[in-house]
Amino acid sequence: MTILDERDVTTLYTEQAERIRRIIAAQLKPADKHVADDLAQEVWLGFWRTQLRGTDVTCPAALLATMARRRVVDHYRLARVRREVCCEDMGVYAEGAAR
Repeated sequence: MTILDERDVTTLYTEQAERIRRIIAAQLKPADKHVADDLAQEVWLGFWRTQLRGTDVTCPAALLATMARRRVVDHYRLARVRREVCCEDMGVYAEGAAR
């Protein structure tokens, strides 16, 4: 299966959307469950971009599952970077306030 037409993607979404959301939700920490829908939406957007590039996809369900798992990893990686930057900024502000 190379490029899916719009009807094929709609069918795939109908069949796989809840599964993709469950894969994402299962990997999230309980405090982060609220972002599952946002991450799932990003997975579907990434899948659509893959289709627009003309990438050969032999098993769309497997690709979607892989993209979902990777998106959760990216979510936590980015959260860690944001937290580190925020903490560094707070240290600068604390030093300035102490003067």
